[in-house]
Amino acid sequence: MSVPAAYTCTNSDDQSTMNRQVNLLTFPLDDLAFGNSPYLLSGPERDYFFYRDAKGKWLWKEKSSAGWVEHGELPRQGVQLCAVLDRHGSPHLVIYEKGIFYHLIAEQDLFTESEFYLEDSKMCSHFLLGCDAENNLHLLYLALDSKDSRWWLLHHRRTARGWEEPRVIDFGGGNAVNYGDIAVDSNNTLHLLYRINEHEQTSLYYRHFSPVAQNWSKALPLASGSEISFPAVTVDSEQNIHTLWSSGDQSGHRLHYRAMIRGGWPSGGWKPAAAISPVLEYRVFPFFGLHGQDLIMAWLDAHNVTFFRYRKHSWEKAPPLVIEEPQLARHCSAAAPGGLFPLWILAKDGVPV
Repeated sequence: MSVPAAYTCTNSDDQSTMNRQVNLLTFPLDDLAFGNSPYLLSGPERDYFFYRDAKGKWLWKEKSSAGWVEHGELPRQGVQLCAVLDRHGSPHLVIYEKGIFYHLIAEQDLFTESEFYLEDSKMCSHFLLGCDAENNLHLLYLALDSKDSRWWLLHHRRTARGWEEPRVIDFGGGNAVNYGDIAVDSNNTLHLLYRINEHEQTSLYYRHFSPVAQNWSKALPLASGSEISFPAVTVDSEQNIHTLWSSGDQSGHRLHYRAMIRGGWPSGGWKPAAAISPVLEYRVFPFFGLHGQDLIMAWLDAHNVTFFRYRKHSWEKAPPLVIEEPQLARHCSAAAPGGLFPLWILAKDGVPV
């Protein structure tokens, strides 16, 4: 994995700017860690970096041809933040603070802010934000009501007319942290891979949101077991769907992969799940990313990074990497094909590798 252009340092000042006060995710991760994810948005002309400092404050910096400029604290703070670029290269943030959902848009070093939803009776977490080819935003998150022991996966869409009321994707009883991952394809279809942990059993499901039918598909079960964590989904340039997740049982932990290939029988359709890692003593973290125009899938086992490139309809294993104290940030690039949604980028000492 090469250094993305947004992080390429041309002098020591750039290097120190990127390293200073960056609080990236570190390992091992748990299911609640992603609310602290930093975001790197790589636009056609400017790049934006949103991150927490050591005191938990959300900060941001911006890069143009003149280099990185630090802007300090965001005008709105909150316990949850997610970010994405729109089709014009403008960054959008959703911040959740004291039950209020705020939408922030960066315009010439300033942010316009608007409130669009209130939910103060539930705890909301695991926010995901994507943008489709028609410039509609899609916000997904988990809402928990610990008093009544209920959970919901919810979806807000923002069109040219504004934010819509939330759609219920799924719901159930209990206080399990049921969360997922999203991808947006070039046909404006929103894809969701998520887990449900109930009755000492964890199941993995796939759904998609059709822009034509304006609704979510029925849940398609993809896997089940005693432990499933870190679901990941992406879509390639030919609209094939790729999924990853970590699973565990009494024998140990493994990483699983499953794909849906476009086309008719027998080559098309959902393929069987396959274990693609050896048995490990602990959970590994799988993720998708981009290397140039190549889709990659990777996972972390302590400081060892195993990754594959997707080329000519197959995955090619690349030489492994060894990174001491690896870190992660969300990354959204305007150069990515199809819809815009954050993938992951790997870093060391605050600088991607």
